[in-house]
Order: sequence, then C-alpha cells, then structure tokens
Amino acid sequence: MIRHALAALFLLLTVTPAGAQSAPLSVKKTIPLPGVTGKFDHFAYDSVLDRLFAAATGIHTVEVIDVPAGKVIQEITGLRKPHGVAWVSEEKRLFVADGALAALNIYEGTPLKLIATLPLSDDADDMAYDSATKLLYVGHGGSGATTPGKVAVVDTVKLTVVGNLPMQAHPEALEIDPASHRIFVNVADAAEVAVIDGATHTVTAHWPLTRAKDNVPVAFVPELQALLLGCRTPATVVLLSTSDGKEVDSVSSSAGADDLFYDPATHHAYLIAGSGAVDVFELAGGKFKSVGKVETTSGAKTGLWVPTRRELFVGIPSAASQPSQVRVLKEAVTEGTPPLSAAEAEDASVTSLLSTSGPTFTVPSSELPKHWSLIAYGDTRFTDPSNETVTNPFARRALVARIAELHPDALLISGDLPYDGSNPDDYQVFLRETGVWRDEHLRLYPALGNHELHKDEAREPKNWWTAFPALKGRRWYSVAFGSEYLIALDSDLPLTEGSRQQLWLADQLEHLPPETHFVFFSLHHPPVADSIEGNHSHDVRPNEKALTTFLAKQAPLSRAQFIVIAGHIHNYQRFSQDGITYLVSGGGGAKPYPIARTPADLYQDPSFPNYHYIRFNFDGKQINAAMYRLADARSEKRVWEARDTFTIPIKY
Repeated sequence: MIRHALAALFLLLTVTPAGAQSAPLSVKKTIPLPGVTGKFDHFAYDSVLDRLFAAATGIHTVEVIDVPAGKVIQEITGLRKPHGVAWVSEEKRLFVADGALAALNIYEGTPLKLIATLPLSDDADDMAYDSATKLLYVGHGGSGATTPGKVAVVDTVKLTVVGNLPMQAHPEALEIDPASHRIFVNVADAAEVAVIDGATHTVTAHWPLTRAKDNVPVAFVPELQALLLGCRTPATVVLLSTSDGKEVDSVSSSAGADDLFYDPATHHAYLIAGSGAVDVFELAGGKFKSVGKVETTSGAKTGLWVPTRRELFVGIPSAASQPSQVRVLKEAVTEGTPPLSAAEAEDASVTSLLSTSGPTFTVPSSELPKHWSLIAYGDTRFTDPSNETVTNPFARRALVARIAELHPDALLISGDLPYDGSNPDDYQVFLRETGVWRDEHLRLYPALGNHELHKDEAREPKNWWTAFPALKGRRWYSVAFGSEYLIALDSDLPLTEGSRQQLWLADQLEHLPPETHFVFFSLHHPPVADSIEGNHSHDVRPNEKALTTFLAKQAPLSRAQFIVIAGHIHNYQRFSQDGITYLVSGGGGAKPYPIARTPADLYQDPSFPNYHYIRFNFDGKQINAAMYRLADARSEKRVWEARDTFTIPIKY
C-alpha cells in the first residue's frame, strides 16, 4: 500500500491494517490471447521483466506475455508440441521441452532467439530447476519399450546433458527439495514416486501409492517435509511423507488434476483440474482440508502460482463463446490471522505485518533534490546521560549535532536506538537529545534492534511504536525514496526461506520500480562481519546468513545496486560480497568493540574507538560514500575525519 511520508521525524501516518488471510481465489483480470487455439501445457515466469511464458501446445508455440501490459509481446515458433517451460533467471535463458521434436530448445536474448537444441526422447515434458547446482531436470520418454522413461540432467550454463536416469515409465512431474537436493518424480503409469539424489544422480527410492493412482502433478511442502500428489484415479490429493515415502493423508479433489502448487506463506495448495476448477486446500496440524473452489472452464488444466505476485495464472482454452485467455486469480482477503511459524508465533505483533506489493511509505521525487544525500549509523543507546558504562553520551550528542548540521535527505538508524527498550525514559532522552532533528525536519527511518525489545512483554516493541506511531503494528517496512528504495528489516524475527519477512522482502524486490538505482537494506544484526576481538557473541548468525544467500540470488536479477547496512557490532566494517556492499555501522555511541579484522574487510584502519556515521551522496551516476570518524568525543572542538571512502556506480 503506497502512502506519503511527511518530511518530519515521526512519519505521522496511518499504517496498513492488521493481518489478512488468503481465502479462495478471485479473478483479478484476464489476458486475452486471440491468436491461440487448443490447449495449454506448462507455464514459467521471468520475475525481472515480469513476463509469463505459456506453452500453447494447440498452435505449437510458446507465447511470451507482458504481464503488466496484459498482452503477447513475442511468439516463439518452430515448435511441434511444447510441454515443459523453465526460465533460468541466472542465465537469462528459456528452456522449452518439446515432446514431438524429442528435444530441449534453449532461447536467450531480447527478443528470445534459439541458441541451442539438446536431443532427448519423445514426450519431453515437465522440468524442475535446482538453482544451487544450476542443473535442470527434464522428464522425457516412456511411450514404449524403445523409448523408456528417463530424467535428463542438464547443465544450464554449459548447455550439456550430464546424465540420464531411468524411470519405470513416463515422468509426469518433478519437484525439488532445495535443502536436501532430492528430486521427486511422479511416475503416473507406475503409480509411484521416484526419488533422485541430486548429489550422486542416482535413483535412491521408489515409493508406491495405495490410496490412488495416476499421480500427475506434485508439490513440495517444506515445513512438513512432505509431498502433495494430485491423482486422477480416483480424483484425490495424497499427502506423502518424504522421510519414509508413507501416505499420511488424502482428500477428494476435482477431476483431471494437472498442475499443483503449494504456498508456504498461507499453507494453501492450489490444484488446477481439467474438469474446470481450481481447488484450494489448507494444511493444518500435518493434515489438510478443502477450503474452497474456483470454477474455470473444461480443459483449463495448467497454470502457474507466482508467490511474489500472490497470483495464480490459469490457461483457459478457447471455446465457442470466448477466445483463449490467461486468467489471473488473486488471493481474496478476509479478516483473520494466517498460521505462524514457531519462531513468529512467539511475537503477537507479527500478525499485523502482511502488506500488499509496493512501498509502505513514499517520498515523492518532487520533494527531493536531484543529487540526494543519506546518512546511516546505529547503536546510539539513548539513555540517562550519567550512564557512561553502556554508552558515550558525548559521542552520541556530537553525532546528533553533526547529522543535523549536514541535513541529509534521509537518516537510517540500524537498531539499538535506546539502551533499554522497555524503559520509556530512554525514549524521552532520545526525544530531548534529537530535538534539533525535528527542528530540521529530518526524515528518520529506524530499524529494530535487540535493545528495542529489551524485557518488553511478548517481545513487542511498544515504546518504539509510541515513539514512531506511523510504524505501530509493524516491525519491517519499505520506503520509496524518490527513485530509490529503503527497506528496514527486523533481524529478531526469521529472515529464512519461506518466512513471512523473507516472502514480503521477495515481493518488494519483485516489484521495484524499473528506475530504481539503489536499494538500501537496514537491519540490526550484520549478515557479513568480522568478529569482536576475543569474543564471538556477536558473530554472524544463521538467520542473517540466510539473508545473504537470498540477496546473492536476487542481486544479479535486479537493475538496482544493493547496499546492506547493519549495526550490533560497535565499530565500522565494509565488505563487498556477491556484488553487494555490506556495511557494519555500530558507532553511534554504544560501548565500542575492537575488531579482529580479516582480509575480507575492506577497512583495515585500527583507530579506536570508532564513533562514526556513513554519508552517501548521489551525483547522478554513482554514490560517493565516506565514513566519518569523530577524532575525540570529549574535545570542545569536534573534528570529523574521513577514514573510509568508496563509490558505488549505478548498474545501467
């Protein structure tokens, strides 16, 4: 939800309403495909250019659809029976499995052009991609004794087939567990699931089905370590454990299952059935139940769930009264609270954090200079000035005065703003000492630190929300800052794959405005950092390591440069990793820590203590950044030394 931010300290705005739960889908729009006749097969999606790829088997093409424009922008011809499609974003390549050509075609460029063809056997079909290994698994063959069923292993970088694994019959659908790198293959004619070890490329198990057969689509449920299998005889969805291959539960479904998707954010599964319906199921307590159905048309059997858009695309074949179309189904929103992960369930406030695509707040370009400036720092620990044990009040005040003097267009504080977040008096100190910021109408964007949660009941930052009423009910948020983007994260809640915060972040990056040059991420615990000398209590945690893994995948797909600023360690560090700038800026006044610097740290100055701020100035082509250190916190003459300077150019 886009809202306008006032040029003032406290962002006095109404926030997005409390949490929402996905219910059965509703039609958002339709994308007409007037030149397409016959049925569709599988779909794929390009998140960077917002393109949908539809295998139009009836006219032997792949339709390339501009989703925002709602129209076909390219038609890939020269095919005979396109089945599976896979977009590999890292290589910017489209892979198309053609069952009649018995081949895998590879396309790249704008517009997409054929660059390679890999021979397979007949009925080349569904595919699954492992981004960690950059291997694509393609089901093919199985029409007879001379063409047995196989799963080809394709190197998407070198464009070679590196293996072919035998199956009992034709592989109908494939799914991957990214944690174990196991590939699960639905072999419908054998009524079994075959398991492939992604490390050794061997078939390690065959799990037979007893509750139903003709198992066509499959979806992986990571939190349960289970599979959902869409079966046609009888029309049933089976829940199968991936620990031992045992059938756990089953529920009736619409007839003609052909595509099946699972959304960890809502614990909903979407089954597309050729009989003319999308069934919606919900998993709870290790079992699942039907929660609704959306009618489509007979023969509408395939589509694609795009989690970052929260939309299900369904291919609708032409009929006497209507041309072919792609129907876009959106989650309907009803009051309620979605299921929480175990870690998130500890915090009642997280239920207020679902938001729609786009920024939480907006500062229009008209309110910003062409060449803007931004300052970032953290770990101020505002508290009683007489307490010089946990913080240096002289350095803290010097930094406040200096920032007011420089008057940046935005100020990011990466957590631990108070010393004791449960003590309202610490926020009163903050208000008193930063009055000059309000006088200057500075835009302040704080992130939560562990000290904001210090002793707070139910881990709710109640006093933080009182100080920043626009953020009430929120623990992470985003700001469209002219043509740039600011994202404040909460590292005290999960940032791991499938967590609410990670899914929200993925959605934010998915919908960045195309003109965005830079994305600033602000959070408290550092994703990349060296250790404190002789103390490993502040070392990088798995939660933030998960964020670096996620951002490493996202950065090559984005037109924007990523800059990550954290605190927690009371010093300064700078790293460049995976094309991303990582900064630790915890010199806002808290008790300083010496650092055991490794060669990876691009800042090797031993000066200590290091009370400082980082200033970013954009000149139209690049950011010119510098870390300014306070030479002597107690000196009446405050001297600011530029101890680290660096540039970050725009990508395009």
